Parts: sequence; structure tokens; C-alpha cells
Amino acid sequence: MSHKSELKYIPGLDALRGFACISVLLFHSNYVTKVISPGVPFQGGFLGVDLFFVLSGFLITTILVNQYARDSTINFKNFYIKRLLRLYPPIIISVIVFLLPLLATNKPVAITNIISLLTYTGDCAMLVLHFTHLPYPLMTGHSWSLAVEEQFYLTFPFLLFLVLRFNSSRKRGNLISFFPAFLLLYFLVVGGSTILLGKWFYKFFFWRFFEVYLGAFMAILYSGSYQKIIAENAVSSRIKNTVHRICANKIVLVLAVVFTLAMVIYPYQVPFFDYMARYNLQYVLFTLSCAILIINAAFVNQPLYSKIISNRVLIFIGKISYGLYLYAPFINDKIGTIFFGGNPFQNKRTMIICDLISGTSSVIFSYLSFMLIEKNILKLKGRLEPKAKPAVISAG
Repeated sequence: MSHKSELKYIPGLDALRGFACISVLLFHSNYVTKVISPGVPFQGGFLGVDLFFVLSGFLITTILVNQYARDSTINFKNFYIKRLLRLYPPIIISVIVFLLPLLATNKPVAITNIISLLTYTGDCAMLVLHFTHLPYPLMTGHSWSLAVEEQFYLTFPFLLFLVLRFNSSRKRGNLISFFPAFLLLYFLVVGGSTILLGKWFYKFFFWRFFEVYLGAFMAILYSGSYQKIIAENAVSSRIKNTVHRICANKIVLVLAVVFTLAMVIYPYQVPFFDYMARYNLQYVLFTLSCAILIINAAFVNQPLYSKIISNRVLIFIGKISYGLYLYAPFINDKIGTIFFGGNPFQNKRTMIICDLISGTSSVIFSYLSFMLIEKNILKLKGRLEPKAKPAVISAG
């Protein structure tokens, strides 16, 4: 197992992102959405979003901790400029291509969707539906997960900076020591939210931040940079070594792979699913499984697993996944309107044809967007990097 203070580009992380994106898109396909049958696969594809959250927490924390170790501070201005350069171009493209034309035919729908997308408030918009009669931005409903991540970005860098500065200057504490307490709190928050919120559980997003923070903890547990900043103590050392042994265990990795695939493809056939679902603990177990997959992709050399996540298709989809996730619902709606008169749900055949056309079109559109626009804008991020020892990490 290698521990490096600077992570270079890791294709396997893009492969995991690609798997997450494909899972979500298949879940939202016309066929999976409308054909009600236990034999239909990817009924748990929505869990790809949870993998996105853990991965985001891992990557962003790695970048910020590396920067603090190098510069003894975090350049917040550069961080947010980079985020805007990475995330906003596909947002602007979506508004121009898919939403602005609606102003001519349905102004209220266009305006609510544009505001929701530009302000990253899709998660809040889902809650508004429960308590008001305001028009719901249905066309951008899928942007709720992007909103959760952006709201994490707004607060986390400052929080991490304060923790690193306080602990490094006063030689007090180590975040790793709190990892078991965090896991316990994670279980309690998800279970408690299920009891308190009932059917509204999925729409209230406070507990989602724990998924992102799980990724952040995993980054800290494996960060050579963090070890340079914060002194280890007996408790943190014991916890770190235990986590390392668990994640490096081949049997644990196999179980994580099988559980992840089973939950995404056929969740309701997973043993004890009903018991997990009573308190929605499947989300906690799934994200813990995702964390193991991420760590093995980044740090542990398991030959068979490494070969699987070296799949070129998954890596390709991972690289364009942000745009693909954002554009696909718009394109699917357009394909359904143009080729099927707004009703692609006539039978299984029309649904599959519509899914194939919209899927292919979405990949092409996302690839062109990435190569012609996003990739060129991303070059500007390089100008914000320090000239010495630039930190490069998986695209995203």
C-alpha cells in the first residue's frame, strides 16, 4: 500500500465516477422507470449519487489538505474560482440550449428552472414542493444532488482550515480519533431522520452531508500531507491502522464490490434489505462500501480490482460524467418529444428505442461539450496552480 502526500491522476477514480453516472442514468431511463417488475435491473441505480458524494468528499479534502501542508494555508479565492471553472460551463450550456428557448412558450417554467440551476438550490426546491404551491422546477429536478455538493463546498473549506489551524498550532487532538464517533453519529442521524421524517426522508438533505464527510474522513485517514500537519496519538494511530487493514483485506474488497453491485442492480433481492430499509441504513452501508472501493482504487494494489476499474469505457464516461449527468434528462425529454410525440411509454419497445437514442445522443453531446468547451476552460485552472509541485488529481 502506498501513501503519498500528493495524489496524481488516478484513472480508477474516474472509472468509479463513470459507474456511478451510468447507474443513475439507467435508473432514470424510460424502461426502468415505467416497467414495474422485480426482474428489471438497476432499480437501485439512484445510489450512484451516494457514490458521487463520497468521492467528492474524498477528492476535495485531499486537494485542500495537500495545499495546507504545502502552503500552511488554504487559498479560498483560487479554490472557488477553480470550482466555478469546472462546474459552471455545463450549467450555462444547459440554460442556453435547453431552458432559454422555453421563455417563448412557458415563461414561468423556464424562469423557475433557470433560477434553480444557476443558484444550485435544487435540493431546496424539492422541499418547497411539500410546503408551498409554487411551481416546481421539474426539468432541473436532477440538479438537487449538484446543489448538495455545492453547499458542501461553500462551508467545508473554511471548517477544514479552522480545524487544521487549531490542531496544528496547539498540538491538540487529531480528527482521526473522532472517526468511530462520526460513524456512530452517521448511523444515528440516518436512522433518526427516518423515524422523524418518514416519507419525506429522501427530500431532506442534512444527512447527505454525512456521506460527503465520510469521503473527507477517508482522505484524512490516508493522507501523507495530513500526517505532516497533525501529530498522531495512540488513539488516532490505532484507528488508522485498523481502517488500513480492513480496507486492504481482499475478502472485504470482494464483499464491498458484490454489495455495491447488488444494491445498484437488484437491491430488493439483497439479503436483509427489508431490515436495512426500515431505518434507511442501506445508505450508510452502501457508502461505507463505496469508501472501500475508493481507497482500493487510490492506494491499494489489488490486481483483479485494478484491472476492472481500468475499463476504458468507465473511465471515458467518468471524464464526461458531470456534463452527462446534467444534460441527459434534458436530452431524454427532447428525444421523447421529437420522435415519440411526448409519449415514449407506449410499450417496452418504444421505451427501449427512446432510451438508446437519448443515451447515445447524451454521450455525444457531453463529449463535444467536454472537448470543445469544458476542457479548454479547465486549462485556466492550471494558471492558478503553484509553479512548484502542482497537485493533480482525478478530473472533477
